[in-house]
Parts: sequence; C-alpha cells; structure tokens
Amino acid sequence: MPTISDKHLRLRGKNKDIYFLEFRVPTLIQPLLKKKTISQSLETSDIRVARAKRDDFMVEIKQLKEKTKEGEYRYFLDKYKSMTPKELEVAEYKIEVEIYDNYPHIGHPQDSPDLPRMTETEEAEIDALLVAKGMETPEHRRLTLREANRLNKEEKEYPLKTAGAHDIAVEKFLKHLKKQNIQVATIKRKDVRNFINSRKKENQATLKKDISCLSQMWKYASDEEETDLRNPFEKHGIKVSDTKQSYLAWDIDELREVLENLNTNLEKLPVYISWYTGARLGEVMSIRPEDIYVDKKTNVQMIKIKPLRKEYKSEKDKAKKNVSATRETPVHKLLVPKLHGFNGWGSLNPKEVGRNFTDAKMPIRESRQYCFHSIRKNAITNLMNGGVPEFYTARMVGHATTGLTMSYGLYAQEMSKQIAFDSINKIPEL
Repeated sequence: MPTISDKHLRLRGKNKDIYFLEFRVPTLIQPLLKKKTISQSLETSDIRVARAKRDDFMVEIKQLKEKTKEGEYRYFLDKYKSMTPKELEVAEYKIEVEIYDNYPHIGHPQDSPDLPRMTETEEAEIDALLVAKGMETPEHRRLTLREANRLNKEEKEYPLKTAGAHDIAVEKFLKHLKKQNIQVATIKRKDVRNFINSRKKENQATLKKDISCLSQMWKYASDEEETDLRNPFEKHGIKVSDTKQSYLAWDIDELREVLENLNTNLEKLPVYISWYTGARLGEVMSIRPEDIYVDKKTNVQMIKIKPLRKEYKSEKDKAKKNVSATRETPVHKLLVPKLHGFNGWGSLNPKEVGRNFTDAKMPIRESRQYCFHSIRKNAITNLMNGGVPEFYTARMVGHATTGLTMSYGLYAQEMSKQIAFDSINKIPEL
C-alpha cells in the first residue's frame, strides 16, 4: 500500500518502473483544464524525484484554484499572453473548430434562443484569445479587484508581509460589499465611505492601512486601463491617534535570558546575526550559505544582505523592504564561529522565528516595545557608543543617510571594508 507521502503516484510503463501522477482534477478548474482526471508520466523511476515533481505540480494546481477566484477570463488571458504569435494562430484555429463542432448553428439563419449557447468558460476563453491578439478589452472583462491585487503585487515585488496586508484588505472590502469580486472601475466613492463608516469602532491605523492598500490596487488598474477616473480610496481624512510606541533597546542580560529560552542553535542564530549586524529579521532570513564569503583583497569575511539575484525574487521569505537597501556587512569576529557550518535555514521562516522569539521573551519582557526588531536598535546604539560616525553606522545597518539611499551598496570610497570591519567589531559580545 502506498504511504501518504506517495499520494497520487503510480508505477506504470512497460516494466512498471516509471512513476505517473494520477488524480482527479478539482471540479472548480475542470472547465479550464478541459480535463476531469490527470494521468501524466513524471519520467523517473526515482521515488524522491517523483515526489518532488508531484509536489511542484500540486502547488500549481493550488495556485490555479486561487486564481479562479479572479474569474476564468484572467486565467485564459495570462495563458494566451505568454504565447508567440504563431502559437496564438494555432490556438485560435483549434477554438474555431471546437465552436463549429459544438455550435454549428451560431451565426446562421437557423440559430434560435432555444439552441445550445456557449458556456461562460468558452466565452471567457475566446475573449481572452482576442485580447491577447490585440483586441480592445471588452467592457465586461475589465480588471477586477482580485486581479489588480495580484498583478500589482507581482509588479511591485512586495515582501511577504506587505503582500499579505494587501490580500487582507481585499477580503475585508469584498466581505463588506458581500461580493466575491468587483470590477475596479465600478467601485464608487460611496462604497468606500460606507466601508470606512462601518469600521469606526475599529483601530483606525489598521483601517488607514487597508485603504492605502486598496488605493494602490486602484492606481494599478487605472494605469493599466488608462482611465482618468478619480481614485475613490483617496482623501477620506481618517484620523489616527498617535499612540505608536517606539522600540526599546534590549538590556544585554535580558536578551541573553531570551537566548537561553530558545531551543536550538539554529533558532538562536538569527538573534546573533541581528546583534552583530543590525539586520532586520527578514534580512537575516534572506541570507543563504553562498552569501557569506571572504573578501580576497582584505581577507575580511562578509555577509551579503538582501542579494538581488533572480532566484530570490519568487521566494516567500525574501527580504525586500526596498531594492536600494542591498548591502554587504563585515562579519563580527565573535559571529564567525557561530556561522561555521551554516547550511541554510531549513524549514525555518521569518514568521516562525519571530513567533519563537516572542514566546522566548514573554517571561522576561511582555511589552511590545521589546521584540526582535529591538535588537537592531542595540546594534545601532552599540556602534554609536563605540565612536563609529553616524554616516558609517547608517551604511552598515542599511539606513538611509541624509538625502541619500543605499542604491549603490554599502561601500563607496569614503569607507573601506577594513574600516567597516574595525567598526563592526566595536559591538560588544552577546
């Protein structure tokens, strides 16, 4: 009997030595794939490879189910926009043949309302194909809020936390409207006013954030469809009381207690990296083994923080507050042994590390002013106390300097790696 981990995998082929992926297509997406079942060779006899390919395929199926919330038209449009002109011609011919075979009466005198009509899925596919070939988008196919949200996130390459905030804002607004989706161009200012008024008793900072997220989606749709309509999400005058408390630096002894409450060395490592570099949690978790290297000219060990390589762009746990913050930081001499043998974070992700840290610190400090991000404040304070000039400190921790962001990395002529190494080592031992 197959184990749970071998679900949907079957040995097939002449010698029954090739794994096939077999499963029933979810009803929701059967019209899109035009299949009720999948039986596909994975072209391997290695169960480990088969499982990996199966898992990748099932992720695609899950994403497709999510995309159907946007409507079938967008699925087909994305599909056809990825095709070459020649492929589009072939696709158009196949669709024309299918329509003629299934609905030979359409467009002929014998056509009548009683005869079978094309399904919404078929009409969506035809519209998408024609738009992909250059036809103007039909009025009833204009961008929906869910579509605008996804496409805007993809274009802006938001970090996970920001993308999540946009998703939450969409769900709240649609729930208020009691709709599964809505065309962006049809959203009225009164809809937004009613949404705001219905949440007067809620945290106004959260409400303002939701409106800001929705406004970004509206702007994306407006630019995409080249409209000159007024943004219904702007200038509502939501007042937010100034109750935000700033982060406080940790007492070093208390932070050591927090470390003792963490279970494994891998769970403790993000704390040490942040202490000795001032990196944010997301930045810490973006570090991979290949980002740690020794500079040949100075023999200084370095860490690349937030490297902008293609393979990171689709990672859930990438840290990307802004592209200009990419930098390199010297490895503190006391951090070197802790990084020895580092092979990556495994299954750990920023959310889990943050949750573990919060659990570990609660017996010591309950206040929200003391959290993982507070460690960054310790690093900055320690550098300043060590006499490191503010300009250099800002460069090492990835802060913007006066009138300048780090668009060209950390080191310019003003600061060598050796100076940075000497500066970073003024941070005391944790």
